[in-house]
Amino acid sequence: MKLAKKKSILHLCAMGAMVSLLAVPVSAQNAPQSPDPATLQAMERDCISIIEDRWSSYSDEYRRGQIKSEMVRSCVENRKVQHFATAQNQTHQNRARQATQAHREYEATLKSREERIRSREKEHEERMRQWRDDVAACQAGDRSRCARTVE
Repeated sequence: MKLAKKKSILHLCAMGAMVSLLAVPVSAQNAPQSPDPATLQAMERDCISIIEDRWSSYSDEYRRGQIKSEMVRSCVENRKVQHFATAQNQTHQNRARQATQAHREYEATLKSREERIRSREKEHEERMRQWRDDVAACQAGDRSRCARTVE
């Protein structure tokens, strides 16, 4: 395998490790799973087909330095990484949608609470205004608006 190719594979592995470290932990039921056996077989068939199709176009010098089975294995591993990354991206998108929905629900709950508080404050102000009017009327001589006293 060429040095540049090895470096790029190592770079992908390092990037994958960084993404894994930075990712929010997912529950076991939401965690991306390895491809099932049928998918793995399809990946291997695709990789074999790709390598076979391209093999004749490679130079003799390049073909002498390569092992087909290693190229297929590398291709399958790359497909697995791609499969996992796609599944992980889907998981993160789902979690982002859930977070957005939860935030909307929170905002709606908060708005409802604030409306209830404003309504209660308005009711309280109305009762206080009525009480002040009753006190003023009582002091002006209208005994029907005076507070009842307990004897």
